[in-house]
Amino acid sequence: MSLKRKALDSLGILKDMLLDFLRLSHGYALGLISIIILGFLFELAGWWYLMLLAGGLGGFFMKKNGLLSFVIGFIGIALVWSMFFIYFMIIGPIFELTALITSLLGFLEAVPNVLILITVVIGGLLGGLGAVNGTYIANLIYDRKTPSKELKLDSKKSPNK
Repeated sequence: MSLKRKALDSLGILKDMLLDFLRLSHGYALGLISIIILGFLFELAGWWYLMLLAGGLGGFFMKKNGLLSFVIGFIGIALVWSMFFIYFMIIGPIFELTALITSLLGFLEAVPNVLILITVVIGGLLGGLGAVNGTYIANLIYDRKTPSKELKLDSKKSPNK
């Protein structure tokens, strides 16, 4: 198989993945947009701990796949927090603040900017875990088929009989 053919096949796979992501029946794009909007609003209000709820409400729109819901929730909230840090970098001395905090805590004094990365990862984890919870709660409420529900246990083969 030629290199050109492999490249075209790879582009076809990427195109199919993008179209699958944007398909409204799965709700992944709607979930990502709602996670970003809710995360932005909660962050503006100062309620950083509600990123779990923003991920959960966004995950409520997604169907079936918990891993993809986690990734979308992680990306959504990490993007929101990254935008806020970029905004604070533009308007103020955030690097001096992170250097002060790391010197007070007594760790990472050599690279205080790692504190920003750690904060974004923690926010992403909150969003991802919230999205997984929202997806599974929606699966319970709407009784969507999940891989665990598709497995049928045969009662005739139980050892108690």
